Amino acid sequence: LDTAGQSPDAIVDELLARLGPRRATPSAPQSPVASQSPPGTGARAARRLADWRARSDPRGPWPPEIGLGPRSYRAVRRLVRAINRTAWRVTVHHPERLPTSGPYVIAPAHRSFVDFFVVAELTPRTLHYMAKAELWRSRLLGALIGVLGGFPVDREGVDRQAMSRAETVLARGDVLVVFPEGRRIEGPQLARLEEGVAFLAARSQVPVVPVGVGGTHRVLPKGRWLPRLVPVHLVVGEPLAPPPRSERGRVARHQVHALNEALASALQACLDEARRLAGDDPPTSAS
Repeated sequence: LDTAGQSPDAIVDELLARLGPRRATPSAPQSPVASQSPPGTGARAARRLADWRARSDPRGPWPPEIGLGPRSYRAVRRLVRAINRTAWRVTVHHPERLPTSGPYVIAPAHRSFVDFFVVAELTPRTLHYMAKAELWRSRLLGALIGVLGGFPVDREGVDRQAMSRAETVLARGDVLVVFPEGRRIEGPQLARLEEGVAFLAARSQVPVVPVGVGGTHRVLPKGRWLPRLVPVHLVVGEPLAPPPRSERGRVARHQVHALNEALASALQACLDEARRLAGDDPPTSAS
């Protein structure tokens, strides 16, 4: 078996394909009819392959949006987390506030492109990112974000395809990362939050977890290409429950707006704490 240049998944696929018929073929010569593999041999091989993949990913079926196999994905995640802890000494505060199971939306403040990577420290679970479509203008960057579970959203209008993909991620029980400010912002004060996060949480009936990020604006501010070695702090807020649906299965507009206002208040508090821990300039908010 030549394994040169093959991924672990491809090697296992070929091994199982070869082992299945050999186990079913007797060593003694038989008639052509008797020497055929018994019915169900291919199904058994497929089940063995499915069992192996399930064991390699305890969450269950591997998300089709991820462009890497489970082992390769985890290897990349380990590399990203190693960089986070070595270069920026990322510290997560109040990690016990994160839900231990089920779908939810992580809503971090956005001060640097590095935010995309440091939020990987929050949970070992597979993360999916909703990112601005402009990032896909670079084939290399778009490919990297895509294989890690990211998908584009058009910020100029209502992107129904992106919302549908986000709902699919949450319906499957996964974790979604969305930056509610919609763009990178400078300074200690939050920008006005877009209501897309609150709408998505209400529509999917999942909690939203605000996360303050401190230090990343000094790691890689706008206009800088080489990152600095600056400590980064992530502050996890209490999860915000979605408003209940009506008897018709809908959520009123004013309830979505109220959730968005609650998220803005909680996220500002988390951002203030994260900036204080990171030694950033004092917050200017009235809080």
